[in-house]
Amino acid sequence: AMQHSPAPFWQGESRLKMQTKCISWFPDCTGFAVGSPEGRCSIHCIEDEQRSFTFKCHRIGSTVNAINAVDFMPGKQNFFATAGSD
Repeated sequence: AMQHSPAPFWQGESRLKMQTKCISWFPDCTGFAVGSPEGRCSIHCIEDEQRSFTFKCHRIGSTVNAINAVDFMPGKQNFFATAGSD
């Protein structure tokens, strides 16, 4: 029931230092994942901020690759994949 709402469902600051490149909702809509050009992914749990975290990925040595996509396995919010520029 988030479609066509005149007000934001949730509003907050990103934990990432750089711009947002991609975003994907959890299958149960209790949170979302954000990817950035700095090779970091952030998991945001809306109802329980203590479960939110950020991690580095898509790095080879000193080369940092952007996160181009984040997607969750349907029906299983604990399984997700990131796609990078590497």
